[in-house]
Amino acid sequence: MRKFTLGSRFYYSRLTESEQKTYRKIYDSWIDGGSVAEFTMAGKDFALPTGLQLDTLVHYIIQDNPQLFHLEKTHFKYERNGDHITIITASVYTQSQYEQIYSRLITKVDAIVAKANQYKTDYEKLRFLHDYLVKSVTYKLDNSSVRANRETHTIVGPLLNGSCVCDGYARAFRLLCDQLKLSCIVVSGDGFPGRDTKKTERHAWNFVRLNGRVYHVDVTWDSNCFRDKLPFYDYYFLRNDRIFAKEHRWDPKLFPPIEEDYPRKEMLVHNRTELRNVVREHAKNGPCEVVVAIDEKFLTKHDALHQLVREILDADGRKYFPKLKSYGSTFYESYNYATLRFG
Repeated sequence: MRKFTLGSRFYYSRLTESEQKTYRKIYDSWIDGGSVAEFTMAGKDFALPTGLQLDTLVHYIIQDNPQLFHLEKTHFKYERNGDHITIITASVYTQSQYEQIYSRLITKVDAIVAKANQYKTDYEKLRFLHDYLVKSVTYKLDNSSVRANRETHTIVGPLLNGSCVCDGYARAFRLLCDQLKLSCIVVSGDGFPGRDTKKTERHAWNFVRLNGRVYHVDVTWDSNCFRDKLPFYDYYFLRNDRIFAKEHRWDPKLFPPIEEDYPRKEMLVHNRTELRNVVREHAKNGPCEVVVAIDEKFLTKHDALHQLVREILDADGRKYFPKLKSYGSTFYESYNYATLRFG
């Protein structure tokens, strides 16, 4: 059976030589659908001699290898008998089922990759993968069975079932990037939608490297933007630390700082003059809509934006857009994006 192309192993690269040796022993036990890993490790608890917790090492293996779809890190049991360590996970598949699902995944991924390869640049390929998952997958935790629940956390949920939670999105995006030789890793941390720190939850997203720079990508939350029918569903695509820190927390010691966004398609308005230029440019062309990003140091509320645009229209109306009949706006305050509508 053909195997998936493996991508970079970011977490593996951060380990010591002895930790990497244990990583490989565990991984080799799992690569063909295995659910038990056994090895020898001196000590009395479940920490490696270097002090790294075994649970952390297992987490790194899962993050590096989304193709291990039969595993989900919260379902492991660790046993020690002297120096003999056993890691057990209750499998939700028979070996035959595992092989059938792997074959279906290969077929599905090959089809997606073939479409992505129609694009020429790495940016266009990343954008295609992002948009494909955003539009074709629904955020949903399926608790109807142990297997269904497990699959929402792995690549099976998004790629075969059409629904998953955040780590399913992140692992699927990583796997697809691997097949296209696009540099991508899975990141785990905390998220608090709407910037409400009282509702913090565990969350997963991705870091990608494009043209020598690293960026955040959160396919999960962009998918939610799409389902909510927002006029933008790439708010969390190729963004910087400042944008993500508003609703995400991660370990800064593990990852490099990300200072810049990848160039965005929408205009960023910093002041009244730039807003007036946007209004003039679009309102003169007849009925249209334009989405703009608003600098938070300039405006953060809908009423203030609406009033300011109205003042610009009243001052410049006869000269720049004498045929303008109507104006409306929507301010998405959680994102500081606005839609301006001219009729």
